[in-house]
Amino acid sequence: MNPAADHTNEIDHLVYACTDLGEGIRHITTKLGVRPVEGGRHPAWGTHNALVGLGSHCYLEIIAPDPHSENPSAHVPAVFSRAGIGSLTTWAARVHQLPECYSSLHGACPSLGPLVSGSRRRTDGGILSWVLTDPGTSVMEGAIPFFIDWQDSDHPASMLASGCALRSLHLRHPQPGLLSSTLTALELADLVEIETSAQVSLGAVIESPRGIVQI
Repeated sequence: MNPAADHTNEIDHLVYACTDLGEGIRHITTKLGVRPVEGGRHPAWGTHNALVGLGSHCYLEIIAPDPHSENPSAHVPAVFSRAGIGSLTTWAARVHQLPECYSSLHGACPSLGPLVSGSRRRTDGGILSWVLTDPGTSVMEGAIPFFIDWQDSDHPASMLASGCALRSLHLRHPQPGLLSSTLTALELADLVEIETSAQVSLGAVIESPRGIVQI
């Protein structure tokens, strides 16, 4: 199966979830030597975020529940909140024309979430919009990414200062064979390092002003 024929799947962003966005920003600033730029709010999820550029089309997203959410009844997806200073919880893969190739992706991984559209207001007042597979549907505890298509919006990383770069993404899982075969079917296996572990976790190696840093 070729779920993304004529499309190039790439790592779009890494999700670093925490309880308090301010604490998450301070922690990442200390680790990388770069202060994350506040992104915006997601009323549908009850979250807000900040971003660090990891390349021209890749970034680290620090995300947390928004205590001032315009939608107090919003259900915060589990992958968007972690206790304490937080951790990497999942990642997003970018694919062009996602609505057109969704059926093939879903065929390769039936557990993928449904397509949903989203948007947020940028700090400059502009609107950023996207379509993605529902990140609230966690597949293999976040080791399988959700997919995103920015459509006509400028990629968020294009508006971030350079200074950091993603060197590798490590997925640790007790079922590495199943993880590898699923990522291969999704044409993503070559983008990551898969490791055997009793517990599921994600790790990233990032080149930063502080040197090579592991998150």
